[in-house]
Parts: sequence; structure tokens; C-alpha cells
Amino acid sequence: MRGNQKYQKDDVALSFETEAGAPHYRSSRTAGIPQRSMMGGPGGSNNLQFMNFDLGSTSNSVPPPRVSYGGGGAGGFGAFEDEPPLLEELGINVPQIIRKTLTVLNPLRINPDLHEDADLSGPFMFCMLFGLCQLLAGKFHFGIILGWTSLASLFLYVVFNLLAGRNGSLELYRAFSLVGYCLLPMVIFSALFLFVPHG
Repeated sequence: MRGNQKYQKDDVALSFETEAGAPHYRSSRTAGIPQRSMMGGPGGSNNLQFMNFDLGSTSNSVPPPRVSYGGGGAGGFGAFEDEPPLLEELGINVPQIIRKTLTVLNPLRINPDLHEDADLSGPFMFCMLFGLCQLLAGKFHFGIILGWTSLASLFLYVVFNLLAGRNGSLELYRAFSLVGYCLLPMVIFSALFLFVPHG
């Protein structure tokens, strides 16, 4: 009995599965692994806990249930036809962006109710188009465009709310939306500048 305890303290046996299925034992001394790292400390320990990585027990487990998309059967969550469009899920209303863009291009026909529902998808698109036109002209101004647009929006927000007093109800989000849509003429002029011959 005492020799068995000495074996457990001095030598750690490692088990490896062979192709025949029988375990093959190799000691840590022959594997080149230091005993101290296998024993868990300088003094060693008899009750080391190892994780079980036996994959044979997983073959009896139940496979995950299959989900049918498109059949609309009893086990499925529904068809793709029932899903809303991706732009609608993201909150991007393309017809409203087009209407706001046409309002900016034709200032004689202004619909004030149109800009009550503010969005940032159209202004962000115009900022990126403006930066792309500048990039095609050889100037890298994306940060400058976003910085000046943010400053102009803050200025519009502060000045409008100071002038309107207690009746002022311009939110910062709507100020960013208005200034972003007003970038459209600069986007058009910077795109036209690409086709003007330079002397």
C-alpha cells in the first residue's frame, strides 16, 4: 500500500487513447513534463482534479431541433415573407429621405411638417458623399466635414433655442438632421467640380 502512495507522489501517469481503444499509459518523466507542474505546487498533492474530455458520451445526446424557415409549419418561426424589410428594421425610410431631399432642392415649396420626423440616415449619406467627392478631388476631409457639421448643428441648436425662448423646442437631433440635409448643395457643387477642367 505504501509503495502505491509513493508511486502517486513521485510519478504521474498520463492516459492517451490508442486506435484500438485501449488506454496507453506514459509517465510524466518519459514525456518530458516536469513533475512540479503536474503536481500542482512545490509539495505536490494527491487529490488533483482533471476535467473529463470523453467524447463518447456525446453520441447519445439529443440533436438540437431543426427550424424550418419558409414552410410556415408547426415547428418554424415563420417565413421570410413575414419579416419586415431590412431598411425598415433599421429605421431608414427611403421615400421620406427622397421627399426631404427634394424639399431642400426646391426651397420655394417648403413643407414644415416633413422635417418634424428627424432622421440621420440621409444626412450621414450626404456627409459620406461630400467626403467621397473631396477624396476624388485629392483631398481627405472626412473628419473636417463631420466636425464642421457637428459645430454648425450645435450653433443652430443654441441660437434657435435662445431666440425662441421658452417656446423653443428644437432638439439637437433635429438640428443635426436639418444641417445634414442642407449639405446637399455642397455635395452637388463638389461633384460638378470633379468634371470642370482645371488650368
